[in-house]
Amino acid sequence: KQLFSQNNVPLTKYVWFFRNEWEDEGSKTVTKIEEKLHYPLYVKPANGGSSIGVSKVKNTQELRNAIEVAALFDRKILVEEGFEDAREINVSVMGNSGSDLAVSVCEEVFSAGEMLSYDDKYKGNAKKTGGSSGMVSTKRKIPADLTKELEKKIQDAAKRAFSSLDCFGLARIDFR
Repeated sequence: KQLFSQNNVPLTKYVWFFRNEWEDEGSKTVTKIEEKLHYPLYVKPANGGSSIGVSKVKNTQELRNAIEVAALFDRKILVEEGFEDAREINVSVMGNSGSDLAVSVCEEVFSAGEMLSYDDKYKGNAKKTGGSSGMVSTKRKIPADLTKELEKKIQDAAKRAFSSLDCFGLARIDFR
């Protein structure tokens, strides 16, 4: 997030802390979060992926519970300010940082609930089909219904994110 901030990649407000801070000073941690951020919030392990250990919360008790869950998966916890009715837009970037990067059209992904969950990503409609179809069964629109100006803005931000992390190969960058 610090690299993104330095490279003009748009970010939502956030707070991070270590699990031991939560264990030692839980109430202070909650107070700090609630002073800096507004609900709804997303609580997540800082070094994870695939929505594992990620929760959307709307009040203090949900926040406390979500921190406990995230702390099971990582020693560093991230809490981000969320948005109601936000759209999830994904774009892929391919290449090597420091050279010309290829960028895909934007896609919009629709979740079954309030956020795209692990089940949405990897299990999909397994109950209906008897097997795991994961992202194949996720509802999406390609290209996303965006103005050309907004699509370019998202693609440019994705390239800056890719380059600021010195990536190479292929990455999917998600925006809300």
